[in-house]
Amino acid sequence: MSAELRDAFEEEAAHASAGEVDGIRERAVVRVRRRRRLGAGAYALAGLALAGLAAATIVHADAGDPARVAASSTHAAPVARTAHPTVLHSQDLVGTGVPRERDQYPGFIAQPAIVCTGPARTDALAPCPAVWVGDRALLRIDPGRSTVTAYRAGGHARVAIDWTATNVGTTALALEADDAVAALLTHPTRNAGTERIVAHGTYRGGSLWVADDSRLARHVDALSRTVVAAGDTVSGTAVFDADQPVAGAPPDAVWDTVTAAARATLTLEIGVAPAGSSPGYALMLETSMSLSIPPLGVSADTLVPSWSPRTRGEAAPTDAQAALLCDVPRGMRSSAYENYHVPLRAEQVACEPGWVAGPVVVDDGTLRVIPGTPEPSVEWSARNATGRTLLVARTALMLEPRPAGVRRTGDTLSLLGSVVVTPSSAWLRDGRRLAWLSNVTFDMSVAGGTRLAGQDALYPGLLSSGQIVDVDAVAAALASRGAATVVTAVPFLADRSRVLILETPLVLPSGPGASPGASP
Repeated sequence: MSAELRDAFEEEAAHASAGEVDGIRERAVVRVRRRRRLGAGAYALAGLALAGLAAATIVHADAGDPARVAASSTHAAPVARTAHPTVLHSQDLVGTGVPRERDQYPGFIAQPAIVCTGPARTDALAPCPAVWVGDRALLRIDPGRSTVTAYRAGGHARVAIDWTATNVGTTALALEADDAVAALLTHPTRNAGTERIVAHGTYRGGSLWVADDSRLARHVDALSRTVVAAGDTVSGTAVFDADQPVAGAPPDAVWDTVTAAARATLTLEIGVAPAGSSPGYALMLETSMSLSIPPLGVSADTLVPSWSPRTRGEAAPTDAQAALLCDVPRGMRSSAYENYHVPLRAEQVACEPGWVAGPVVVDDGTLRVIPGTPEPSVEWSARNATGRTLLVARTALMLEPRPAGVRRTGDTLSLLGSVVVTPSSAWLRDGRRLAWLSNVTFDMSVAGGTRLAGQDALYPGLLSSGQIVDVDAVAAALASRGAATVVTAVPFLADRSRVLILETPLVLPSGPGASPGASP
């Protein structure tokens, strides 16, 4: 065993059990090969691994030109690093970096990454050197725990991805959870086009490569730090919207993915937090998976073509779903959930009642009133019965003590805790029906067969209308002639001026269990 190999082996074996030694021996060989590769000057970026990039100057050309790396004539002091850190920060990993080139893989196991310097920007990508870091894979997207949904309505398309990435290493990672960029790519090994814009943490295009050793990435200041233990996960949601390109326009990666004109890859770039203050560079780990587009999901655009009018007291057809078509007030068309600058708003709106092809959302048979002090609560669940993914903006439970009648003069809809309640009925004399709209919405992709559930407190202190609601009377009405209905807001893909509300009647409890003063 050479002195170099012995040093590399002893460095880790001194902290390991006997059962780990064989694996450590293999990694020691890897380290030696890597050191020899750097020592031989195989790459001009060798200085990257020293002094935390202080010995290298990254020169960014104009947009579209590759970043060039030139060795500096000065050398800074080495970054202080722990030999065996319990949490890996950017300084720990940059010190292990070696250059990465397109279509080339090292003779060792490592994590693909990108290192950026220069001004931080949150709205655009810039060329940065591609590297390998570590001596093993560290972060890997998990296809089995990630879901992909596609929607299309006329000239609009959407790809929604709920992704999960796992720390597959043996040491915890300090990640910048809000520094993630999800890129939808249709030609990931080619050169990137001219597009550099990042919107809501997403990027769409052909590729991230701008040169054989340089990739597009976003360099942002530290936003939030999350320690992900070995074996634990980090997750997020990426939504890509696109309109059909006009004739002669460049192809759109999202449109081509939804229309099967191209196969897509999802690449995540997730920042690694520094230990302490910013070291003057940003390190992003990269992980990718191929996307398999399932059958298109169901949105309001899918359901409205089957619309037919509905009247009060009309029996429900077996092949239909009760629904309301509502105009959204102009001041409520932006989501306060997605943009905290938007003021919270909620109000009752008169909507057109009708039927759409169904069933879409059905009762799951769990409705019950649970006694409590100072207020009872209502537990319920419904289920997506379409067999396809359903686009849902929000759900709520509505209680009507006298559903067969019409609204009494002066009655309004109120929020009793988080339940929508009226003292009489939501039906109006003109044949329309009241719905409670809120701009606290978030578009979710609900897979076929998935339950939508809630447990809502009937708390009289949270009244939205100032109208006093008799909690005991509302709960007791569920045992007799009252109605409990799950209302599911299904958005249109590209039209925020309207919303489709699905109404799902629930099986009412019977007997003493319906009373808040009795056992459930």
